[in-house]
Amino acid sequence: MAVAKLPFTGKTQEEIFNNIFYSEPDYPSDLDSSTISIIEALLDKDPRFRLGSEIDDGEEVQRFRYFRSIDWKALWNKQLKAPFIPSQPTTTDGDEGVKLTEYRWRLDQDVHETFRNFDELPEENF
Repeated sequence: MAVAKLPFTGKTQEEIFNNIFYSEPDYPSDLDSSTISIIEALLDKDPRFRLGSEIDDGEEVQRFRYFRSIDWKALWNKQLKAPFIPSQPTTTDGDEGVKLTEYRWRLDQDVHETFRNFDELPEENF
């Protein structure tokens, strides 16, 4: 979701499995270090150390430094306002009903400004 592509790909199922087990994803050069940090933690090859693999999996993810600024109680109680609400473009396909189309949402400049001051920990704490 952070980079709008799958971390591991391949032309065959075997190639995908090999990439999952033996390769690391490529990160865009403009991706910030805190986002890379959570992706690496979620994709750790060793399940003993993978973020979210403990008994308290969801809570472990919530405690991760990437999410430290989120007020989880307020979120749970639906007291936080969404920073943006994306439109959902769709197409219809005969009897199959509504199908989602591939789409990458573009954020308005004011949304970017909202996130520009989003709380993050200083680099030295990573």
